[in-house]
Amino acid sequence: MSSLIGLLNCKSSNESNQSNFSRMRIICNSEEREIPENQVLSDYLKSLGLDPFSVVVEYNGRIIDRIDYDNLELSEGARLEVIHFVPGG
Repeated sequence: MSSLIGLLNCKSSNESNQSNFSRMRIICNSEEREIPENQVLSDYLKSLGLDPFSVVVEYNGRIIDRIDYDNLELSEGARLEVIHFVPGG
């Protein structure tokens, strides 16, 4: 079996439903996104419908260890690259 690498569309399924919260902007896979302030990486990934342990994340040019996803609070202007592996043959 081989794996393909895929870049994700980083639009959260509930991005427009959270207008009552303070918001900030990030760049995810070259697209500007608005997310709640104080959101941690694992919550952002879950809002995309992703299992945080099925992706690799680069945050501001640095690969993040999966064990840090729950503790890494995203910041205004952060740059994310989210890559997931797609099984196939």
